[in-house]
Amino acid sequence: MRGGGVRGTLRSGLDACAADEAWRQPDDTSEGGITALMAAAFHGESKALEVLLAQPRIDINRATPNHLNTGFFKIQLEGRHPPLVFGSRTALMFASLGGSAGATSLLIAHGARIQQKDAEGLEAAEYAHSAAVTELFSEAARTSADRGKR
Repeated sequence: MRGGGVRGTLRSGLDACAADEAWRQPDDTSEGGITALMAAAFHGESKALEVLLAQPRIDINRATPNHLNTGFFKIQLEGRHPPLVFGSRTALMFASLGGSAGATSLLIAHGARIQQKDAEGLEAAEYAHSAAVTELFSEAARTSADRGKR
């Protein structure tokens, strides 16, 4: 694993899926549960996302499987306990983590659930670490609130 925490887990999963030749259908997953849509979202590949989103049975809100974190039971010296369970991450969460405003915007425009939570209770907006992606989620929240007032 390259780094610790959520980013390290996601990046190592994406690296593993890049080498996995099991992908035959657009919504198939790698051994780790990563779809082509998730990988394209993380890497900000907007053209690939457009092709994948045009597929009739693509599941834009498909989530990775949950995994038990055995590290939860080890003594933690850093003062922060890792989550007991991780997973349930969507393409929108991967786009947000990858910092791609284009991929994030495209997924939101195609109806990705903004408030869907992962196994740790985090939403896609909480994965954002770029101002442009954070602004997209703020804008989407305002738009949603405006629709609710009508």
